[in-house]
Amino acid sequence: MRRMLLAVVACMVMTPLLLRAQSSWDLKWQNSNTGADTVLGQINAGRSILAGVDLNKNGKAEVYVTGYSGSRIAMFESSGSGDTLNFIQLFPYDSSAYTSEPRDVQFGDLDNDGNMEIIYPVGRLKADFSGDTHVMYRGYEDWEWSPDSGRFLGPYTIIADTNASRFRPENFYVGDVDGDGVEELVDPGFAYNGVDDKLNILSVSGTFESGFYSVSNEFSFSAGTLSAPNAFAFTTAVPAKSVGGSLEDIWFFGNGESTPYTYIGNVQCTGANSYSVDTSKTIVLKVNNNYPLKQAVAADFDGDGKEEVYFDLYKKSSGNAGATYPSYNSTASLWVIGGLTNAAQYDSSSNLREIFQDTTGGNLFGIAKDDAGKRLFVSGYSKIWEIDYTGKNVMDSGSYTARVIYQDPADTVGSGVTGGIAYADLLGNGEKELVLAYQGVTDSLNKSAGRVKVLRVLGETATGIWEPWTVITPRDYKLNQNYPNPFNPTTTISYSLPIANRVSLKIYDITGKEVRSLIDSKMTGKGNHSIVWDGKNDRGVAVASGVYLYSLQFGGTSITKKMMLLK
Repeated sequence: MRRMLLAVVACMVMTPLLLRAQSSWDLKWQNSNTGADTVLGQINAGRSILAGVDLNKNGKAEVYVTGYSGSRIAMFESSGSGDTLNFIQLFPYDSSAYTSEPRDVQFGDLDNDGNMEIIYPVGRLKADFSGDTHVMYRGYEDWEWSPDSGRFLGPYTIIADTNASRFRPENFYVGDVDGDGVEELVDPGFAYNGVDDKLNILSVSGTFESGFYSVSNEFSFSAGTLSAPNAFAFTTAVPAKSVGGSLEDIWFFGNGESTPYTYIGNVQCTGANSYSVDTSKTIVLKVNNNYPLKQAVAADFDGDGKEEVYFDLYKKSSGNAGATYPSYNSTASLWVIGGLTNAAQYDSSSNLREIFQDTTGGNLFGIAKDDAGKRLFVSGYSKIWEIDYTGKNVMDSGSYTARVIYQDPADTVGSGVTGGIAYADLLGNGEKELVLAYQGVTDSLNKSAGRVKVLRVLGETATGIWEPWTVITPRDYKLNQNYPNPFNPTTTISYSLPIANRVSLKIYDITGKEVRSLIDSKMTGKGNHSIVWDGKNDRGVAVASGVYLYSLQFGGTSITKKMMLLK
């Protein structure tokens, strides 16, 4: 009887493992592969992605993807029922000295008023501005959800350093790193000159919506003060409870600025608004311009109360066996920092291990975690790996197994995932998806002349059976030709919305001057709608004969057509 019970228990324990082994990942959605999308075509490429959050608190998961070369942030939202993702809006972006911006997007509640914010950096050169005018336009843009107005308000500007010659963050982090109940913005300043490269920890006093707020720099130190063979630029930062307890250490990674070094170090949080860094202690990998391109992650897979830090080196690099610092002839590889009892006393011999290599000679860009399943997801250009923790020692490469869970067809262009990868439950059904930010160039899966490959969604199933998603984009909004046209004195304008959304319908003359606002930012239901224009301006005066433009505006974009008034 006891043997039978043991067998039953063994089957119960093994079942999840068997399901995991049998599970498959399938492509559920990729954005349009025919024609140039009016909005996704503006984005061109994804660099970072944020998924599974609900910033407007309507019970529907959201996805935010950066426009790497289109200088935009696009917001999508789950329908809440069925596999449907809806385009909601584009966040505007100030002009930048860099075309490849913004490079990251995060969320938080920096002013601590309960209203969530979407935050992204604007890359700038100080030389772009005369005098001190740059201090109002050079930093992070913050858009805060306003329940009263039903929209995001902003942008509110968060300035990290008014004196730096260059401001171009690769990544940043938002969270309460010092345990004082107020969120901080950890800014790995990427000035790329060894002088202005600083790691800044910022906080906000006051509230954004009131217009009365200030930004404080709780802690700052320069890369030039660290013990290192050459100047470097900060690229990535991630907090981790690497020695247990309630306080976090902020691990940072640096690019050796065209020198063959990769830098690793940490800032210890010692209390509220209190930090320290051992400038004499820096791990230096002797690899040529090879560093974590995107985010690192912290996870406690072995359950010992300490979080390890996982990061990947994004490309194959050659080391130097004769170097003073540790040297590696490395492929694109995945690393772990762990085994710490004192975060300030780490070293490369005992606290740093390589646990996975991409021996195909590709690139590694992004990384995401699944704490419950003890899994990491690592993205390359054309494939996604699942790295499972299967052992007892997180510092032992033998405790991890890797498998490719998604592979693009052969692609001679070299496009693919550019770092943005998120693991999230988009439908609220307990089944999570992998959401990928893709480089927007034409390849074997996307023949669009508009370079609109931006976003893909992978779904995991135990049976391999899956249903494709529907994603509503701006192409699904329809603005019909007015009727009659030409007209005198009235005409009807009809339009169709795929989902309920806030829209405006405005009339302009041929020079672009607004003539009449027929609908002004009104929440409008899904379906067909029409409105009559009587040929009069906002003052009730009949306008002259001529060509006019009518524009349906929604989510930071618009559809515009021409019509003619003949008297």
